[in-house]
Amino acid sequence: MKFWLKRLLVVAMMLFAPGMGGHVQAADSGDERTIPVIRWECFSCDKQFFSFEPDDLAGKSKADNKDGKYQKANWGMLADISKSIPPCPMVGDGGHFLLLKEKFNTSAFIIRANIHQYIVLKSGGGAIKAKFQRIKCTGCDMEGYCFAGDDLDLFGALTLNAAPDLYNLKTGQKNSACKVKLAPGYYLYVHMFEQKSVSNPSSSQLAQNLQYVWYSD
Repeated sequence: MKFWLKRLLVVAMMLFAPGMGGHVQAADSGDERTIPVIRWECFSCDKQFFSFEPDDLAGKSKADNKDGKYQKANWGMLADISKSIPPCPMVGDGGHFLLLKEKFNTSAFIIRANIHQYIVLKSGGGAIKAKFQRIKCTGCDMEGYCFAGDDLDLFGALTLNAAPDLYNLKTGQKNSACKVKLAPGYYLYVHMFEQKSVSNPSSSQLAQNLQYVWYSD
């Protein structure tokens, strides 16, 4: 018997078990700030940006990092890697001189709120520290990615006919429900994800796959 079918049968047994009332264990496990990032500030114009650790954007690290033409050619934005970082209005060539202000852990939910301030390296960037999970729903076979540490609200008590709020990191739009038929009149609306693999992509690889990344609130 296929793994996903076995899992759905377990859910179905829980659904019809006395006292369960259509609930399984799923909700939110708590703090999901597990993604290491860096906050930068331009010395010239005070604009604030972020990058995924350990991507180095510091102006003092190498001469290219403060050159406007280099930034335009080699840095992109997480929301749209084809777009260049907005130029510094205080410098002739538009190059920002970025200073490292702090390193901290954040969540995909918070990244989405500041997504237009995130810079990715289109060239020369190595693996980011954040772990990236490839996931697949055992019910409807929907595939995608999420950051390790995001439980996708599959923890605690969940009503099977009310799907958790999952969102797309690129668009911010809510994910559609699963809706797998368990029995006449009964459907599973919750995506039951299993982890397929774990990796540490570069920031550019993350940006290129952003439309397939899901997160919970």
